[in-house]
Formats: sequence, structure tokens, C-alpha cells
Amino acid sequence: MKIEIGFNTGKGKVAKILHHASVMYRGWASDNDAWVVELDNGKHLAMCTSHGSPYPTRKSEMVEKLRETEESAAQIRKLIEMMGWNDAA
Repeated sequence: MKIEIGFNTGKGKVAKILHHASVMYRGWASDNDAWVVELDNGKHLAMCTSHGSPYPTRKSEMVEKLRETEESAAQIRKLIEMMGWNDAA
């Protein structure tokens, strides 16, 4: 699912897409996008998808996804370090 101009969020229609981010989900191959959109009333709204359907997301959900992503990155860094691959790109 992709958010497009004119999409009705239930809180207003999307007038502009201001930012797109990839969101990492543990064990889930879908719904890995988030957007900040500007609505036709000028307000900003953060959106994600769940099973392909867009919904307004919350700060707490994005903070949790960031924590999961940082934890995964730390685990991967440790694996690279343990294998002595630090000098390899």
C-alpha cells in the first residue's frame, strides 16, 4: 500500500507527502512503510499500514519500532565484530 495525494485518512485528505520512512518489523514482511503527510486542513499526520490498510500511527509505536531496529543493528554489529569482519565493507 502506498499513500497518495487525495487519500482520505479519516481525519482529512492527504494534500502533500512530506516524508517517507522504512519501518523494520520483526518477523513480518509487509507493512514496512511510514509517512508524514500534510492534510488538506494543513495539519500533519503520521501514517503506517497494517495488512495493507493505512492508519494514523502514534509516537509510542514509532519509538518501539526504532528500539527494535537499534537492537537488531547492535546484534548485527556484534556478529560482525565476533567474526572479525570489522575491516570488511
